[in-house]
Amino acid sequence: MDVDDGERKNYTYKRREFQQNHQNTLQAKMTELSLIKEDLKKAKESTTQSWLASRTLTDELAKLQSILAVEKNRKSTSTSNAGISELQSKLEAANMSIRSKMEDEVKVKKTIDEITEAMDGARKEKEMNKRDTEEERRARSKLKQVLRMRKQNLRTLQLKLQAVEMELEAFGASQAETLGVVNNSRTDNSSTVQLTLEEYKDSKEKAKDETALAEWRISLFMKQKLAAEVNRNLALSRLKELMRRRSEDKEKNEDGHITREIGEHQSSPARVVAQVKRRDALPKPRGKATVGYSAAFCPFLKSYIT
Repeated sequence: MDVDDGERKNYTYKRREFQQNHQNTLQAKMTELSLIKEDLKKAKESTTQSWLASRTLTDELAKLQSILAVEKNRKSTSTSNAGISELQSKLEAANMSIRSKMEDEVKVKKTIDEITEAMDGARKEKEMNKRDTEEERRARSKLKQVLRMRKQNLRTLQLKLQAVEMELEAFGASQAETLGVVNNSRTDNSSTVQLTLEEYKDSKEKAKDETALAEWRISLFMKQKLAAEVNRNLALSRLKELMRRRSEDKEKNEDGHITREIGEHQSSPARVVAQVKRRDALPKPRGKATVGYSAAFCPFLKSYIT
């Protein structure tokens, strides 16, 4: 029991350590997501400023175009080539600035779309990981509960088997003592009690019935014990398979301890064989007995028959 408590405490510590690592990973992801959101906000502000700047340049271009049109209309006959060239150069510079701002705006929008898509993917992946972790936690908890019930049932059957074995050993000891008294009575012919054939047959049949009942109870408990071990081993194999899949998909900190715990609690077939051999080694009733008994043995025989 001390070993089981130590393993349980060790498993609890490993599980807490795994949960702490998982929380640290989620915290790091959330921090990274916050930084991405901050960059996205800055990019949106930059895009807004660029758009406002382009609007200013567009308004300025419209003004220059209107001024140019007015100048052309007013000085259609005597247009100053220098003024027209200056206005044209300003117009071309404004067009180039507008094109540059528009290209920058397209790039910023593309970057914003990429960041938004990456954030959506990261959020979906985080939700899937959280859902998978929760499902595995529930399945692992259910399997552990089944394993705990199997262990309790197996322990109960083992205690029952020990009680039956002790009862059978006591019966064998009393039978050996009876046979010793019978053997002593053969040599002591000073005082004998004659039993009728019917009383002898009744005592013999009761002894056989007691022996058969004890053997049947042992056989029944052994079958129940083996069935409980088969069910428990099935639950253990399912738990091992779950831990193996978890170890292939994610980072694992506690799977080795759980596997070792399962291996240590795995029931050994050698113990079952030893228990069967020990049961077979118990003294069995003899089929023959003499009709003559000593007076000292008579009260014991009467109490046994009744």
